[in-house]
Amino acid sequence: MDGGSFFGTDRASGRRMPPDELKRRLRRCGATRALVASITALQYEAGQGNAETLRLCAEDPSFVPMAVAAPMAYLGDIGPLRAQGFRAVGVFPHWPGHGGDFDDLALRHIAEAAIAQNLPLFLGLSQRTDFAKVARNLAPTGARLALRWMRGSGYAALAEAMAVARACPNVLIDAGMAPQTGGVELLVRTFGADRLFIAANAPYAYEACPYFLVQSARIAEADRQMILDGTLAHLLDLPAEKQAPPTGYAELIAAPKIDTLYNIGSFDTIEPEADDASVAESVGRFHTEIAILSSMRAIFDDMEAGNMETAAFLDRCPEARGLIAVNPMATDASHAEIDRYAGDPRFIGVKTIQDDAHGLGLDDARYAPILERIGRMPGWTVMAHPTGLGAAARRHPRITFVSEHGTWRHKENADIPNMMFDLCTSTPLVAQTDIPDLIGRVGVERVLYASDAPLMSPAFTLGKLASLELEPGHLRAILRDNALRAFPRLRLNAR
Repeated sequence: MDGGSFFGTDRASGRRMPPDELKRRLRRCGATRALVASITALQYEAGQGNAETLRLCAEDPSFVPMAVAAPMAYLGDIGPLRAQGFRAVGVFPHWPGHGGDFDDLALRHIAEAAIAQNLPLFLGLSQRTDFAKVARNLAPTGARLALRWMRGSGYAALAEAMAVARACPNVLIDAGMAPQTGGVELLVRTFGADRLFIAANAPYAYEACPYFLVQSARIAEADRQMILDGTLAHLLDLPAEKQAPPTGYAELIAAPKIDTLYNIGSFDTIEPEADDASVAESVGRFHTEIAILSSMRAIFDDMEAGNMETAAFLDRCPEARGLIAVNPMATDASHAEIDRYAGDPRFIGVKTIQDDAHGLGLDDARYAPILERIGRMPGWTVMAHPTGLGAAARRHPRITFVSEHGTWRHKENADIPNMMFDLCTSTPLVAQTDIPDLIGRVGVERVLYASDAPLMSPAFTLGKLASLELEPGHLRAILRDNALRAFPRLRLNAR
């Protein structure tokens, strides 16, 4: 059972999601039914939209009705929602036009009213601070609370989500909040599958992402079925139904891939499987022929020590290929690093994260000597964030540049022929990572599969691709073939 999707037309984007199309998409994810609400209730007026929800669910019992309550319009009575047929109440204070916050007294009263009608409360969270507010204001009411994460970078909020769940046994967690490799497994070990559920957030998100995360998790099948249906069936007083894997899941996992963005090392965030052994294991588990990677330490801490970590990992994982990290603040040392590894055919390019690591654009003069040298090295590729990337690519037309997280600012760089774009980001939201627009502007032949593992499980990006329903030739190009042109130094073993 999907724990939260919407039907109707979104006024901001014009995106339409008729009920039949929503049902088709969720069935492709393996969901036999879905808790739904009208977009009209979300973006315009709750009463009118809730009536639309009841009419739809009366016509099609595979849809389970959720009423939307707006705290800013609360007058002390949420109405006889249970008697009308609703199975849950949804509150989305941060939605445009709704106003309010999770520490509002009105929202606390809505929670108390939901208790009186034996209705669980689904909360749409989008800020890290929301979790503490829920713990302080809403959980003490005793209401049954289901926390849905409705933006990207769930890894950055996971510690708070887990803290709330530890402190408040009446709280359920959206499993899509743990997109890291091993994230779902961590939640199951910590809380049990009966505290977890799944919500696609269609049409605002790529609906298959959380389903691929749960399907790829190395957990007992009974736990998987609990997350996919059992938890919500119990919460909503419905009989449980067995859920199938997403359509095409096995084929997409097994398809040969060149993953153009893997990492070794980690930040101070929850990454359950960032050790070298786990990273190497995931390369094989997702049938990755080649994983192109670099060291996080080399980018953000010690360039020389981090590049040595990359070289050591290449010895451990034969499918891996390396990028040499460079530092614009240490030009001579960067040249020395290039000298050290340029003769190793397993290194295929250079990598920098110019904005987050150094506060620069790639067009900054401090990068010029490094880029000029790479321009004299045939077949070497440069990977970087989009900041200043367009200007640098225009100045160095002989270099192939890869725009990391390519849907960031792809519109301004779409006309640059020596630039390729990877499609990984930490958000499932279509508005924040518009892959169809990327493909339409740059052409499918310039789009690269990338996961950003282990910070993001490869299953997360594969879920986006599954949601797109691409034709087989385009899918093969993105998963594998385009990378061979983006990184000419790649050496593929015959298969």
